[in-house]
Order: sequence, then C-alpha cells, then structure tokens
Amino acid sequence: MSSSKRGIYRNKIYEGDDGTALKIKSVVGGTFAHVLCFAAFVGLENSKSTPLKTGERNGDAVSLDIFEGQRLLSFVYSIPFIAMKFDPQAIVEDEKSIELFESYANAGMKIIDQLIMDHPTDTSGVETIISLVRSIHSDNMHLINKA
Repeated sequence: MSSSKRGIYRNKIYEGDDGTALKIKSVVGGTFAHVLCFAAFVGLENSKSTPLKTGERNGDAVSLDIFEGQRLLSFVYSIPFIAMKFDPQAIVEDEKSIELFESYANAGMKIIDQLIMDHPTDTSGVETIISLVRSIHSDNMHLINKA
C-alpha cells in the first residue's frame, strides 16, 4: 500500500550519537517513526511548522511501511488534517500530507532541541523530554476538565 510513496525525512542537524533524535528515541522508545510522531505532535501543540528543505534531510527516509507496521501511519495524515483545521485537502494528497507532517516534526524537533540546550545539566535529555510530556498532558487535562 504505502511502499510506492516516499518516506518521511528527519532534519540532519538533529542526528548523530548525541543528537536530539536519539535522545527522544531513548525516552519514547520504538523506532524513528515514533520520534517523528512525537516531534510532529510537539510542533502541532505549539502551532509551529518549519518546512524541511531537501538539503536539510538526513538522507534516510523512514518508510511509510514502518509507520504502518508500528500503527502510526494515521499520524502522518491526522496531524496535517488537524493543523489545516480539518481541511480534507490535507489528507487527499499524499505528498502534501507528508510535507506537512515533516514540517511539524521539523519544528517539533527544533523546540525539543532548544529545551534540551536550555537544560545543559540534563545531558541525556530524559528529564527535559519527560517534563515536556507532563506539561502537554497537564495542559490537555486542564482543557478536558474545563469542558
């Protein structure tokens, strides 16, 4: 189904043995598909989208088959759909969905990277990322309880 489509790229500036992508992966576990979904959610939660230029790509796209196998493919389409205020065009065109998802993931990675840099004593990034998750969860619970 998805093997004919291109995969999802990460920004190469967040790669490497001490890069933000691996720090996120150590906290959320799973594959880089999980990392990208988490980062895209952070971007969406902060209403930030930064298009990923071809020259910024790390070279290895995460296949949509990986997203599908991890039951994450719906995020590739739902995050752009929500971001575009439920405009069906966000999910009709695969390439547009992928580009929007990458944009939110790229912005989310930048946000997470900056948070980690702002906490230099947290060398693994674990506490910073867990604090981010708690903050998002708390904000969402506040909204739910308010309804």
